[in-house]
Amino acid sequence: MRTILSFLFLVLISTAKSQVAEHTLYFDSGKSELKPADKKWIDSISKLLITAENYSLKISAYCDAAGSPESNDLLAQSRAKAVKDLFTAAKLDKKFIASSSFGEDSPVADNATEQGKAKNRRATIAITYKLPASVQAAPVKEEIVAVPAEKKDAAPSVGLSSDDLAVGKKMILKNLNFEGGSPVLLVESEPALKELLKFMQDHPTIEIEIGGHVCCGPDMELSILRAEKVYNYLKNYGISPKRMTYKGYSFDKPIASERTEAGKTANRRVEITILKM
Repeated sequence: MRTILSFLFLVLISTAKSQVAEHTLYFDSGKSELKPADKKWIDSISKLLITAENYSLKISAYCDAAGSPESNDLLAQSRAKAVKDLFTAAKLDKKFIASSSFGEDSPVADNATEQGKAKNRRATIAITYKLPASVQAAPVKEEIVAVPAEKKDAAPSVGLSSDDLAVGKKMILKNLNFEGGSPVLLVESEPALKELLKFMQDHPTIEIEIGGHVCCGPDMELSILRAEKVYNYLKNYGISPKRMTYKGYSFDKPIASERTEAGKTANRRVEITILKM
């Protein structure tokens, strides 16, 4: 249920006849295999779409520029096929699934940096669907994930008064957490995102760094993608990109012991650092 609700938390536009959702999956360098969290996402979304009155999917796959143009064309084709095969394996009708590959031709970031390459190794999935009136998402029960206070330098949550703000101040948004191994936000993260948005609106001169973190081992790419997810949320709601930067910190700065699931969840986080008042 959590994964299905995470899907519903994605960019979702209601229209008179149908709904449109978009999602992006990311690949390791030179690979076309999907990550476990992405496979779980596709399986859950397929179960939802099977209940739809109608649906269509468009898969577009891309590469970075690490290989030759010819090899990247083939790799993008493999990535598109891997995504399509999972949807058809989940019993969706292949005649409603279109796929395209673009090799290295349509980058969304600079291939001269590792951060840019990570963003270009992707497949986008555009879904249009209409659910019967009888099919509705179950109400969400918010799960409170407390950050264990195992380190004295753990950052406070957003909610500081103006008197407490200072350049260099770090803030952790309570309950802004992610699916394991994925940049997909848990559905209960929405209140924390709204809190951060209000914070930025209430303090229009503040500039911030959005720092992404992972648990359980090094993964710089994933930490960057998590930070970017929050950056894009704020940008989409009108916060100027000039007021924000984002950066990944991999596993370098854990704030909790990972002997428990709560500790692992706490380390899968985004921190906000004030750069300018």
